[in-house]
Amino acid sequence: MVACIAGFSISTGAASRLISGYDSYGNTCGQKNSKIEGVELSGRDQTDNKYVFFLDPCNIDILNRKIKSMALCVSRCPDIELKTYTEVKKFALQNGSELCSYDIPVSKYASHGERSKKCPKLPVPASKSLPVFHRCTPVDISCYAQFAEAFVTFVSDNSMLHRVIAGVMASKEIIMGLCVLALVLSIILMVVIRYISVVLVWILTALVVLGSLGGTGVLWWLYVDHRTNLTDQTANTPTPQQQVATDNVQALLVYAIIATVFTVILLLLLFFMRKRVALTITLFHVAGKVFTHLPLLALQPFWTFLSLMLFWVSWLGVLLFLGTTDIYV
Repeated sequence: MVACIAGFSISTGAASRLISGYDSYGNTCGQKNSKIEGVELSGRDQTDNKYVFFLDPCNIDILNRKIKSMALCVSRCPDIELKTYTEVKKFALQNGSELCSYDIPVSKYASHGERSKKCPKLPVPASKSLPVFHRCTPVDISCYAQFAEAFVTFVSDNSMLHRVIAGVMASKEIIMGLCVLALVLSIILMVVIRYISVVLVWILTALVVLGSLGGTGVLWWLYVDHRTNLTDQTANTPTPQQQVATDNVQALLVYAIIATVFTVILLLLLFFMRKRVALTITLFHVAGKVFTHLPLLALQPFWTFLSLMLFWVSWLGVLLFLGTTDIYV
């Protein structure tokens, strides 16, 4: 079943569009494309045009968190600022990177009637391509203020995300403290296993005995307390809830008896098998020697973590393929 889901998503999805990018006509940059019915400029061969170029990259729709601009596939991002359409034309002729819509010839960049809609907004900022996602990103940091504002708006509008962030920030000291405590306890446990295994065995034995006796005692105390209250209520003013209280008392009696039997059996086992404690101590000594002779064994949690990360990354890829199935524009 898992293989079927993964195979279907890979065969029908288009996660490469998220990395390579695509233009406003449904063409994926850096590859040949099939014609999309009803889209005039689709189905173009964009093998040489590997980068996504936005005509107005700083025009951010803050509410919808997207760029309100036509996107084109170009062979090179403009690395210098272009102030006029003549410079845009010159850049296209020199580098073979057409920055206007595909239906506008390079020779008409400066005179075309729709250049204000289908050509980049002047001045065209200098940009460079991202190393992985092949988007032409403006070099001028002032443009990123719009992105920051859009991100802040997203965080402010998303109540769930806001609650999560607020909860993490409110509990950051506790989270950090628990992380440090877990590290300290793990180190202490390794030291105990290696050097003071005798103490560890007796501590565990004492905890088991005390826990069993304490749990049994609490159950019997609750039974006596509830039975006394039930007797007083019955003597004074009978109520319809007495049947529920009676059932609770009987349940506590059953639990107390079961706990008592379990505690007695456990104590008998510990008494008759007390001589086997030495064997347990020997096993802890062997475990300590294993850590000494195989120090890389301490890295096992990291290997497990990496394996889980690879597992989740693989399924993240499957989700990306599923999310882009039959998406063209």
